[in-house]
Amino acid sequence: MNMSYPKVGDWYQFGVQTNKVIEVVAVDRRFGVITTQCVDGELDEIDAEQWRDLEPYHADMNDWARVTYFTELTDMEEQQETEWQAAEQQYQLQQDQNFKLH
Repeated sequence: MNMSYPKVGDWYQFGVQTNKVIEVVAVDRRFGVITTQCVDGELDEIDAEQWRDLEPYHADMNDWARVTYFTELTDMEEQQETEWQAAEQQYQLQQDQNFKLH
């Protein structure tokens, strides 16, 4: 049977009972694999036949969802920056203590 593949960059949802919205980020027709990404950044690979069986439909990615997606990315980046700064401060304290000991 001829498989119709999703378009990279399109957003999909599986069934009405789930709120999980995914974006297709890659399609490998040679191996029949579709790579998706959730709004939280989680990547997943779905077999093309499984994709068809899940009966995906295009999700309506309204402005709220896009704002939520980019807000979550910004929050993660800020957290990483804070953790890096804390690690840098800890390193400097250790260097200062080592210098005083010698």
